[in-house]
Amino acid sequence: FSREGELVEYESRLATVLCGTDMSSGWPLMTFVPHKGADQYVIKAVVVWINRLGYDKVLIQYDQESPMRAVVELVQKELGASKVQLRESPKGSKQSLGGAEGNNRQMAGMLRCWLSFLRDRFPAAADLDINHLVVPWLCRHIAWLWARLHVRHDRMTPF
Repeated sequence: FSREGELVEYESRLATVLCGTDMSSGWPLMTFVPHKGADQYVIKAVVVWINRLGYDKVLIQYDQESPMRAVVELVQKELGASKVQLRESPKGSKQSLGGAEGNNRQMAGMLRCWLSFLRDRFPAAADLDINHLVVPWLCRHIAWLWARLHVRHDRMTPF
């Protein structure tokens, strides 16, 4: 199914995007994933995001998917077990990732909005789809914009 809830016939409308949320500051991670699994691009993106957060220790809670487990284990190996602790969310428990799931919806909505804007504003981009070269950059840019400009309930931005 597509993000619009329609049955997808064309693979060009599908994408895998890894999202994460720092639950303390609200700083999001959104990175385009070329394919599920332990891809070096994805691991580097997560490592850079964690280092940018500036914490001495972090806890990564993730769902039960094997590709996700492989990614977080390699991130832990890269940064060290003393800095990164891992916790798999309980099986069948959607609530345990509730804050992150809300962030996923927000980031997906913003990506759809930006893609729609680019198609409408630039006639040459009318056939822009999720496989375009700008999408990986756009995913990371959207997360940065949210961190930089979104004012939280405490009147602070994650930035």
